Amino acid sequence: MMMMTMMMMMMMMMMMMMMMMIMMMMMMMMMMVMMMMMTTMMMTTTMMMMMMMMMLLLLLLLLLLMMMMMMKRRRTMMMMMMMMMMMMMMMMMMMMMMMMMMMMMMMMMMMMMMMKKHTLCNHTFLRYFSSRQCSSAHVMFSRWASLSP
Repeated sequence: MMMMTMMMMMMMMMMMMMMMMIMMMMMMMMMMVMMMMMTTMMMTTTMMMMMMMMMLLLLLLLLLLMMMMMMKRRRTMMMMMMMMMMMMMMMMMMMMMMMMMMMMMMMMMMMMMMMKKHTLCNHTFLRYFSSRQCSSAHVMFSRWASLSP
């Protein structure tokens, strides 16, 4: 029984590590995008949000671990494991949603900026958007950046 619990604990630790890695990767991606966009204010706000999320996650994990330590019985232990898994999944989902929303907002902001600045940009933007060969975000961003004064 003890071995089983230990195994479970190890598995959980591994999973946590993986999740942390994924989150870090996401953060890096977001940072890259923001750097391309050069919107310092938005960058700071998003960074703050991310940090807050990370802190919350860590706190939750710590709490759950504490509770697990408290509960010696096996059944409760299993229950706690399940709960933990569920919570982790939920958090991940939320993070994904947040990322998507932020990306959308960024895109919208960019579009607005481009539309407002000058008409030439508008046409080029539309043309690039419609064409398939430069669908990658980086190319688009670089093009937009070069177009904008």
